Amino acid sequence: MKKKTKTETLSIELGKLGAKVHQALEAAATSAEMKAVKAELGDSFSRIGEKIAAAAKKAEETAKNDDLKAQARKVAQAGIKATAGIQKNLAGGLREVSASLAELAKKLDGKK
Repeated sequence: MKKKTKTETLSIELGKLGAKVHQALEAAATSAEMKAVKAELGDSFSRIGEKIAAAAKKAEETAKNDDLKAQARKVAQAGIKATAGIQKNLAGGLREVSASLAELAKKLDGKK
């Protein structure tokens, strides 16, 4: 038989070490602790997803509220303009009624 060289021995030992590391990693991956970590990560990602969805919904509602506020402002401004015209017309109408009543009062006073 041939005598093994240092390189061959090192190569064999590295192969054995690699196999042991592989076994250790495989055992760790299937361990209860690893399963618990995976479950916790899954739960954490689910909670993060729920929080993101809730934040998106709130942002959408806020945008809708902002749209409603802007629309309400427009309606209020249109109402203010309309009531200003109505007030002007009403004031003019009341002046005419007042003048007519004053004229009627003068006529009635004259008949006495």
